[in-house]
Amino acid sequence: MHPARRNKKKRNNKNNNNNNDINKSLDVILPKNRRMRKRPAATNAIYATRKWTEGLKPYELRFPTNIEVFHEMYSRDEAVGGVLNATYALVENAFKKYHIKNNNSSKDSIAAAAIVRHSLDNMRDMTVRSFARNAATFNQFGFSVIEKNYRKPQSDKEYLGPLPEGVAHEDLWFIDKLSMIPQRSLDISEPFIIGNEGRDIIGLRQNASWFLNSTHALRNWEPPARTINIARNKFMLMGINSTDSNPMGTSPLEQVWESWKQKQFYQRYLSVGISKDMAGMPLLEIPKDILDRANTDPTSPEAMLVTQMCEDVAAMHAGEQNMMIMPSDPFTDNGQGKEYNLKFVGIDGSGKNFDLQNAIDKCRESIYQSFGALNLISNESKGGYNQLEGQNAIHLYFVNRIINIIEESVNKDLIPQLLNLCGIRLSHKDMPRFKAGDIEPVSLEEVSKMVQRVKSVNAFLGTKEVWIETYEKLGYDTEHLQELSEEELQELSEMGSKGQSRAGDGMKTAGEGTSTNTVGFGGDNNLENKSKETLKFDSEGWYWKTNDSKRYLNSDELSEMDLQ
Repeated sequence: MHPARRNKKKRNNKNNNNNNDINKSLDVILPKNRRMRKRPAATNAIYATRKWTEGLKPYELRFPTNIEVFHEMYSRDEAVGGVLNATYALVENAFKKYHIKNNNSSKDSIAAAAIVRHSLDNMRDMTVRSFARNAATFNQFGFSVIEKNYRKPQSDKEYLGPLPEGVAHEDLWFIDKLSMIPQRSLDISEPFIIGNEGRDIIGLRQNASWFLNSTHALRNWEPPARTINIARNKFMLMGINSTDSNPMGTSPLEQVWESWKQKQFYQRYLSVGISKDMAGMPLLEIPKDILDRANTDPTSPEAMLVTQMCEDVAAMHAGEQNMMIMPSDPFTDNGQGKEYNLKFVGIDGSGKNFDLQNAIDKCRESIYQSFGALNLISNESKGGYNQLEGQNAIHLYFVNRIINIIEESVNKDLIPQLLNLCGIRLSHKDMPRFKAGDIEPVSLEEVSKMVQRVKSVNAFLGTKEVWIETYEKLGYDTEHLQELSEEELQELSEMGSKGQSRAGDGMKTAGEGTSTNTVGFGGDNNLENKSKETLKFDSEGWYWKTNDSKRYLNSDELSEMDLQ
């Protein structure tokens, strides 16, 4: 035989042997009758979810798709919407009451601050609070753009406040409106115009077709409209990690996108599981001999009966059928049991190695944690009061960062440009400064304690600024105090004084300075120290009894406690 044919025959024999080995191994797995499970036995849902998320990430986090995704995350997810709404509420609360700081020793600075306040208080169709809400959207999209619009005074009587030296009324300009430019309206091909060989942002481009109708449904169907170019000095640009090389910044939602996407998948799986669990698992009981005949002959009447009953049960479980008819012959002569039966049962056992609800909660927690807002879901944790206080402080740090970014843009961009239009030239020291109010007002108890303790040791500087700020923290309207001079305000504060406070008696060494407490640094007048003593009376009089000593009350203390 030819050697080539001999080698070919050997290879064929070897392949046949390999096939026989494979068949033998399959015979071990599959029985001779080849009966096997038709339904899936394994699950790849969790792994598939992760793969789908990784596959969608490069597409959904790329401009301009990411802007639409961030909008959907805020408007349709309770976790993202909840944490952003809570953050926006705190920001708005801080800007409800703002301050314009100035140099009180400079008349030009005082006049410039009055012009700035008049402009901000009289904007068209908006307030400082609504401006802050629009500007704070960089916490959602990574950046925000606010267009600056100015106007001339409507009449000579519109502004009657002071004017800086050399500035006439006809030179004044006021803020007309601080309009928000929606992030989704920017041109998708070139949102920002870069110049100076890539060093500076010289403007932005807005797609006018985005405004074809109120629902923006036609912006992709109509022919492309012209783009609107807006110069850099016409808008304020704010953002998180926003730089000249990255004007769009980095949205916090980009960091939680993966958790949000997985949460969406898990919630859909959970809804499917709940629907199945509510309906129960259908259990159809059929006599054994009927099933045997149906398996033996698929064309037999028994097989047709089993097939029809299975289809009826499936239709009922899917909600397509509301009834079915079955024989009800009993098993025994006494009528106990039936040959055919249909019932819905729950799922017994705990075969899952994961909990969908727990996975959803973990995703929600990571979303809140990215915004420093774990305090908003503290009712779901086991932390105590101290832990909650720490979480509140962390959340306020995040909110303060948003407020500082907005304040910085107003002080570095808006106010200098407004004063420049009015022909007002001031030094950095005299330039008015915008300052937002408190996120949460300090409690009256804490303010009153601070004032009493500071003033009792003569550490309270009774200047006009200190008095005004103190009264503002106490909740008083201080607008009338702005018009008073330093001497008038000091005189009023002395008229309102009632006696001399003894709050600092225990804060000095006995026998030195103005201390009148001969007991020393014991602070016997301190109620906290008195709470550890017991007031008793004997033949010599009233006295405070402690564990190892007693001290009789003097005449002043007896009079103060009405014990004489």
